[in-house]
Amino acid sequence: MAGIGSAIKEAEVLSAFQEINEDLQGKTEVVEKCLSILNHLGLSARDLANEWEAHSLNRGSDDSSQALLNLSSLGALEATLSKKVVGSAGTTATPGSSVRSGSSSSSSRRPLFDPSNLPSSEVAMRKRLSMSEDPPLAGKGGAGGVPGLMSPTPSVPANKRRASSSGAGFMSPPSSASLPSITGTLSAAAGFTPGGISTDSPGQSTPQSAGGAVAYLNRTNAGQKAGAGEHNPALGVRGKFQPSKRFGGARCDLGTLPGTLNINLPTRYRYMYTTLEERARAQEKAMLRLQSDLVERALGEGGMELTPVGVPKQETVMVVGRVCCEAAEGRINKASVVLEGSRRDSGGFRVKLDLGELPAFALFPGQVVAVEGVNSSGFKMVVRRIIEGVPRPLLTSPVDKLKEFHHDGLYQGGGAVTVLVAAGPYTTTDSLEYEPLEDLLKVIAARQPDVAVLCGPFVDSNHPKVAAGETEIAGAGEEKESVDFESLFKMRVSLFLEGLYETNPTLATRIVLVPSLNDVFHDHVYPQPPLADRIPGGVPSPWFEEERLGDLGLPFASENDGADRRLYCLSNPSFFTINEVAVGITTNDILCHLSGDEVSFNTGNRLARLAAHLLQQQSFYPLFPPPADGQAQLDLRHSEHWRMPVTPDLLLLPSKLTPFAKDVGGALCINPGTLTKGGGGGTYAMLNIHPLPFDRLEKMAPGTEVPHEVARRTSVEIVRI
Repeated sequence: MAGIGSAIKEAEVLSAFQEINEDLQGKTEVVEKCLSILNHLGLSARDLANEWEAHSLNRGSDDSSQALLNLSSLGALEATLSKKVVGSAGTTATPGSSVRSGSSSSSSRRPLFDPSNLPSSEVAMRKRLSMSEDPPLAGKGGAGGVPGLMSPTPSVPANKRRASSSGAGFMSPPSSASLPSITGTLSAAAGFTPGGISTDSPGQSTPQSAGGAVAYLNRTNAGQKAGAGEHNPALGVRGKFQPSKRFGGARCDLGTLPGTLNINLPTRYRYMYTTLEERARAQEKAMLRLQSDLVERALGEGGMELTPVGVPKQETVMVVGRVCCEAAEGRINKASVVLEGSRRDSGGFRVKLDLGELPAFALFPGQVVAVEGVNSSGFKMVVRRIIEGVPRPLLTSPVDKLKEFHHDGLYQGGGAVTVLVAAGPYTTTDSLEYEPLEDLLKVIAARQPDVAVLCGPFVDSNHPKVAAGETEIAGAGEEKESVDFESLFKMRVSLFLEGLYETNPTLATRIVLVPSLNDVFHDHVYPQPPLADRIPGGVPSPWFEEERLGDLGLPFASENDGADRRLYCLSNPSFFTINEVAVGITTNDILCHLSGDEVSFNTGNRLARLAAHLLQQQSFYPLFPPPADGQAQLDLRHSEHWRMPVTPDLLLLPSKLTPFAKDVGGALCINPGTLTKGGGGGTYAMLNIHPLPFDRLEKMAPGTEVPHEVARRTSVEIVRI
C-alpha cells in the first residue's frame, strides 16, 4: 500500500509541475527531492509547484541558477519555506482575534456596527461578507433604536431612495443657525452616526472601536487649537449666519476656472506611453513659457538682454535655464549646482554656477531661473544675482459680482464663508474602522461649513494592514471578513458620507474630494484623474445579486443629481472656485519632496519659502526629476495639467510637514496637516473668508475690477481632531 501511495504522490508531482511547464519525466532525483519536501513541510504537490514558480521568478532575476529546477534550487526553496513555517509557528490567527488587549474593557470599547441601522446598500454588502442571511433585528426597532438617526429603510436600495426623495429631504436649515465653539462639545451633531454607530446613548462610556485604535480614542486634546498655523485670528469665526434662500441652503457656488484657465483633468487617461522625445518637449515648453516671464521681469528691473547659456564673455550677462545637480545621484548642494539652457536657445548646454557671492538663494532641481553673472571661460559662471521665478497674477472680479456674492441674501448675506480642509490618512495605523473620519463628519454636522475639502489618501497604500493585504473589517457579527480596496472605500468613506447627509437632511455643506497618489485603489500617476467608477454605475456581481462591481458608491456626486448634488470629485492637482475665491490644490506632498532636495542659504522662513517655489515656478510640481522612491509618478505628456495659469487666492498643500497658514505674495498657502499621525490623531484646518465691506464696494464704479485680497480677510485655525 505504501508503494501505491508513493506512486500516487509521484504522479501528482509530475502533473502539478507539468501545469507550470516544468517536465520532470526521467528526473528521478528531482522528483524524490520534491516528495521529501512534501513530507517535510506537509504541502500538496500543487502548493509546491506554485511556490517553486514564485521562487524562480523572484530569485531567478538575481541568480540565474535559481531559475533552473534542480537539486540545488529545490534545496534553496526548502530552506526558504522552512523559515516561513518557523516564523509563523508562534502566531495563530483566528477570525476576530485582532482585537487588542488594551481595548477589551467594556468601558472603552466602541460598539460594533448594528446592521439594523445601516443604509440598504451596506446591508447588501454585509450580507455578502457574512455569506448568510441578515441577523435577526429583534429588539432593535429599526432606525428608532438610535436616537436622532434617520436611517433609510433597508429594503429600499440607495439609488432608488435618492431618486424618490422629495424636496422635503433637503430643506433649508433653521432661519438662524448659531456656530458652536470649536473646542466645546459637538452637541449639534449628537444625532449624526455615520454607518449607524451610536455615540450618544445614555449611560455609555467613551466608545472605542473593536479594531483597536486605542491611542486615538484615548486622546485628551480633541478640538483644541494646534498652537501653530493661525492666521488673522483677530478676524474671528463666521458666527451666526443666515442660510441661503436657494434650494438646499447653499451659500456659495462651486465651479472651475473659465476657458483655457481650467487645467483640471476631466477623466482617466492612458499613461506609461510617453516617449523620451515627448518628455523632452514638455520640459522645453515649460521652460520657454517661464523664460519669457523671467526676461520681461528682468528687463523691467533694469536687466540686460538674454544671452545663451555657455557663451564665454568677460562682462556681466543674463542667462535663463533649468537648475540641475551635477552628480547623477545624490542630493544637490552648493558645489554641485549647474544651469542647463533650453534646446532652442542654448542647445541644452550646461554651465556650473559659483554661488559664493550671493547673500541668499534657494535652489532645487527643475527650477527655471534667470541668472546674472560673469562666465569668462564658458564653463563656470560667477553668479551676481538670481531671479528665482515669476508668479502669475492674482484674479480679480467685477465689483457688481462681489457685491452679489458677499452681501446678497442668496449667497453670503454679509457673513463669512467657512471652509474645512482635511487630508488623509483617515484612519489610524492600528485600525480600519475610520474613527477619525467619523469624528470629522461629526464636526461637519455641527459646524456646518459651507465647503469641506477632503484630500486623499482615503485608503492609504502605506497603512500596515493595507500594505500586507489584510483589509479585514467587521461583518455581520463579531467575525472579520476580508474585502477588496474598493469595497473598503465604499464601506468606510462612501457610506459614511451618505450617512452624514441622510441623518442631516438640511445640511448645506458641499464636499470636495481630491484623491492622492497613495490611494491604493486609484490610478498611481500625476496628474491624477478624479475619483470615479471604473465602470460607470458598476455592473451586477455574478455571485451576489445585490452587489455591484467597479463602482465607488459615492452618493450625491453625479451631475444628474441636479440640486441634490453635494459631492464634487476633482483631479489632483486642480483649481476650483468658491464664489469668487480661486482655490488651487495638490495632494502630492510637494513640500516634503522639495524640502528633501533643496539647497538654500539665508532665506528666512522655510515653509513659506517652499510654498513660494510653486507660485514662482507657476507649477503644482516644479521639482524634476521627482524622488527616486516613486512617490511622484509624473506623466509629462499631461504636464499642462499641473501648471498654474493664475496665482490662486488659496493654495492648499496637504503635507506631513508642520501645519501652517501663511500669506505668500498675496496667496494664502495652507497645510492642514494629516487627520491622523500613526496611531494618534492629527489636525485639520478651519477657514473663515470674510466679505469685503459693502461701503467700500458701493463707492466703486460699475464694472471696476477688484482684487480679491483673500489672504488679508481670511482667518485660519489649525485644529486637532
